[in-house]
Amino acid sequence: MDLPDQKKEEDIKELLEADIELNKENNEMLKGMARSARWGLIFSVVKWAIIIGGALGVYYYFGQMFESVYGQYNNLLGKPVNTSTGAGLIQNKVEQFKNAIKNI
Repeated sequence: MDLPDQKKEEDIKELLEADIELNKENNEMLKGMARSARWGLIFSVVKWAIIIGGALGVYYYFGQMFESVYGQYNNLLGKPVNTSTGAGLIQNKVEQFKNAIKNI
């Protein structure tokens, strides 16, 4: 081999080594990005579970108290108690179902 061909091979070899090094760095960055995206998804799901679960927990814990206070307030004003919310609605539907069965 003559000198110019050997120089070309060395240049190509250097370029390939540099390319391999850049590919390794790129691969590490992509793995890091995928890992970050995965953790972001997990934390997003946990965040929304806490928000929705907290709202349902507050409704479950304080719902009867709010219905009781609302009913007492309506009694003070002389208005009929609205049973279209929560447990009152369920009780009305059960009574309607019982009456429908008795009429059959």
